[in-house]
Amino acid sequence: MAVVVLTRESRDNEPLAGKLSAAGLTVINYPCVKTGFMPVAGLLADYPPTSFEAYALTSRRAVTALAGLAAELAAAPVRLVAVGPGTATAIQESFGRPAQLIADDGTGAGLARALREILVPGDNVLHLRGDKTTGTLKAGLEMAGIHLQEVVVYENLAPDLVPLACPEGSLVVFASPSAARRFVGANPNLVPITQGIAIGPTTYNALSSLGWADIATARQPDLDGLYETIMAATEDTHR
Repeated sequence: MAVVVLTRESRDNEPLAGKLSAAGLTVINYPCVKTGFMPVAGLLADYPPTSFEAYALTSRRAVTALAGLAAELAAAPVRLVAVGPGTATAIQESFGRPAQLIADDGTGAGLARALREILVPGDNVLHLRGDKTTGTLKAGLEMAGIHLQEVVVYENLAPDLVPLACPEGSLVVFASPSAARRFVGANPNLVPITQGIAIGPTTYNALSSLGWADIATARQPDLDGLYETIMAATEDTHR
């Protein structure tokens, strides 16, 4: 029976874990991420929506951090734009309004490209993000003369990890570079004997840099994309 290791926070792992278990796979919950949320009401007091053409949200955690401002954001006269479909779904569920722009590849660079299509030099974007960033959204906007103001609304913290026992050929699923780095820090021996599953190209690059030779990337950066990629990988393993 195939073994799949999920590295998001436990609550975030639950939907995918349920689908995989129903398909007969063995799932190991091994969170490599812990979130600390910031007091966003105070942080955003100096950044009224009327000052920006868009609020950019680049993770579901950023949406969760803003839960206390749901009523204000539901009615805010500003575009809410999302890095991918998972974040877009969270925006709809939390604020009762759709994301008005979604990156086509689930990356900051892709979101910058999409925003450059609708904004002009001198426009302003507020990026609501975690304390870790690739910087690609900022670079992609500033090259076009679009100003990006960044506000950290949550911290990506490191949980205490103990070495994991899982069989050779297991699949390890990652949704962020930080989770990949922490997993390898605790389990360097598993890199050559497991397959990495990346939610998107940024995470794929992190896995590659950490020494994984066998990596599959989800065709789209969401639950369905990960599920289909995992199931295809298990079928390939057992042929």
